[in-house]
Amino acid sequence: MEPLKKKRTVLRIGFTKALNSLQVMLDNAESTIASLRVAFCTLEDKLTDLNYCQDSIIEAILETATETELQKEYDEADEYKHRFLTAKYLFTERTMGDSNLVQNLVDCAVPSGSSSNGENKRSYKLPSIEIVKFNGDIREWLSFWSCFKKIHEDKNMCNEDKFQYLKQAVVPDSRAAELVKSYPPTGSNYDKVIRSLKSRFGQDELLIEVYVRELLQLVLQNAIKGRGNISLASLYDRLESHLRALETLGVTTDKCAAMLYPLVESSLPEDLLRAWQRSDAGKHNSDAEDGKPRSKDRLTRLIEFIEREVQSELRISLALQGFNLDTGHESDIKKSKPYKFNRNIPSAMGLLMTKGKDHTCIFCDAKDHESEGCNKAKRMSLSGKQECVKRARACFKCLKIGHGFKTCRVRVKCSRCERRHVNLMCPDEKPREQRDEIASADTSAPVRKELNCIASISNNKMVFLQTLKVKIYSDNRELIARVLIDSGSQRSYVTKDIIEKLGYQSVGEQRLSHMLFGGGQSEVVAHKEYRVRMQSLESDFACNFVALDQEVICGRIEPIENKKWLHELNEFNIRLTDVWDCDDPISILIGADVAGKILTGCRKELKSGLVAFETLLGWTIMGAVRKENVRENSTVAAISLYVKNCDLKDLWSLDVLGIRDPMTYRTFKQQEEVMYREFLETVSINSENRYEVQLPWSENHPPLSDNKSVAIKRLQTTTKKLRIEGRYEAYDAVFKEWLAEGIIERVLDKEMDIWGHYLPHRHVVKERSTTVIRPVFDASAKQPPSPSLNECLQKGPNLIEQLPSILLRFREDLWKSQL
Repeated sequence: MEPLKKKRTVLRIGFTKALNSLQVMLDNAESTIASLRVAFCTLEDKLTDLNYCQDSIIEAILETATETELQKEYDEADEYKHRFLTAKYLFTERTMGDSNLVQNLVDCAVPSGSSSNGENKRSYKLPSIEIVKFNGDIREWLSFWSCFKKIHEDKNMCNEDKFQYLKQAVVPDSRAAELVKSYPPTGSNYDKVIRSLKSRFGQDELLIEVYVRELLQLVLQNAIKGRGNISLASLYDRLESHLRALETLGVTTDKCAAMLYPLVESSLPEDLLRAWQRSDAGKHNSDAEDGKPRSKDRLTRLIEFIEREVQSELRISLALQGFNLDTGHESDIKKSKPYKFNRNIPSAMGLLMTKGKDHTCIFCDAKDHESEGCNKAKRMSLSGKQECVKRARACFKCLKIGHGFKTCRVRVKCSRCERRHVNLMCPDEKPREQRDEIASADTSAPVRKELNCIASISNNKMVFLQTLKVKIYSDNRELIARVLIDSGSQRSYVTKDIIEKLGYQSVGEQRLSHMLFGGGQSEVVAHKEYRVRMQSLESDFACNFVALDQEVICGRIEPIENKKWLHELNEFNIRLTDVWDCDDPISILIGADVAGKILTGCRKELKSGLVAFETLLGWTIMGAVRKENVRENSTVAAISLYVKNCDLKDLWSLDVLGIRDPMTYRTFKQQEEVMYREFLETVSINSENRYEVQLPWSENHPPLSDNKSVAIKRLQTTTKKLRIEGRYEAYDAVFKEWLAEGIIERVLDKEMDIWGHYLPHRHVVKERSTTVIRPVFDASAKQPPSPSLNECLQKGPNLIEQLPSILLRFREDLWKSQL
């Protein structure tokens, strides 16, 4: 509100100055009609801007202001209108002899909306037209120049003002802005900068090539990706836009139809192209009555045919949606919109859970469960399941009926092999009966499992935690991960492994101290914040929230896999997502800050003692049950999120401090002497005056692999991240600089077959450093079961052992320093 009032004050001052100037000219008998007309038009423009600002202020205070305040605002506005009308009357009397000017004044409306006798008088105010800003993209030149051309051809405006409008009409820090800034903003340079812009971005030949390449790009998209990535309406709009742009540049259909027709035809999907060839318009190939080709008419008929198809699809869509005849197929494959927790919805609506329609299982014809969760199919072999899918004419990827594998648009991924199919159709999964036989044949051997419980060390009970599987996704990737819901944690966490795979960017940082089990407290640790995006496996709910990064969340947590319990859950129409034997770690912990928003309040208590809780992401199980025929070693694990990578033996080992057995120390000392002697023997200066030294290999180290596949995969992921961050050119410049200085050299084609070890690399960015981006080579990367390069090299002397002697030697002499 305050900025608007300041603006109104400035506009009122400008109006008063213009009014005073007009009155002085009216009092002067020597003033010409032209100067009076300019002064009056200036006053009229000032009043127009003042009325627009005044209307904005009234709209802003309309709901909160009292009647007295509104009356005051209207009175002040009427005062300025009255002063304007008085000046207009005096100006009309002075210029009564000029009939044309009087007629213009009659036709000109008072900016405040006062009425006039003209029948074609416009009594409303149109919004101001904003100049299209040009960013240097050649494809945006036509739209920019069509808007700025009016300013360019205005003869009443000086070149200095045109230059200022041109500076405002370009996007800052763009190529066009750099070109405009290279000329001093003077009137003589305006024509020069316009010529430079036209020669750089407005050449007709260059623009024609750009739009022809756009048509070629549509052809390539249709040939590579097919119809699945673009709708028919979007395709028609893009074709129409490119053809009209070419027509504006002089490439009309009557001159270049023979060239444009194959491009347009090849950009169409196969089914539409077949319909075009079967239509009456497509059957008239090219022969007219005189035998000459009619490519122009054929291109026009093709565009009209596409337009009719777009209109037909729109009418069909309206007919189906108008009477609720939609089959729901499109809605099944659409991605659900992200759920926002901060939406203000009624409390009754918050308890509503939308249930999808029932689906018939293609394996057992039941309607109470999906095909993916069929227990009968889990006991079948892979060939038997494939036969059932083929008989039902369903998709081998998602098990839905109505489409095939090649045209399937459902985003699914197997959690075992990470290929594009549901877990049930994984070739690596064995039937349930075979797994039971293997388990029964091995009952004589004791079964040992490591369980993570919360508060039970009983040998005859198994405690289940609230775990489930969800889809975690980013802009370019999607993963299936296990989630643990823990209301005892105040914050939510996500593992760094998931962050790296999905390429999440940090949105903040927090420093926290974790309260541990038993009353302990960890040190203050810095955690980065990331916005996690997840959705249920059925894609019927999606949400996003902020979580803190953590290396490891907790140990292994067993999923539920008892047939009896799962059968009891099926009776309640409850399907769990985290079932059967799963070795995947917990990747996300949903704490109390988010858990309360996804719990629906629905619960079912089973006969076995377990309790099922419903969440917006799926059902979870919690509770304790008695174990049957399984001997297990259970431990108590507190989910405190305080993880430190160290071996347990280091807690009582003095080797870390350099206190060792004399015989062991003598052995290490000898190894260091041998390593130092080998270093002196192998170090040398080459022809380029650079030091060369052999790597300190360990004795009897395992064979080292070439590590080429790991390096190639790392290069692909690094390149992708660099392009997203916009640092690809800077990273490439570092390698070019190293190549010029002789630090690295290019591998010749004839040396590609020679064995070598490839080191993966990635980029490290430090904004405050002199070298903002630099490569870091990872010698610890390996391709299992082969070791890494660091595992095959000597570790070198332990510098920690030298700390006691350094600390004791510090008191031998006097030291002086200045801070």
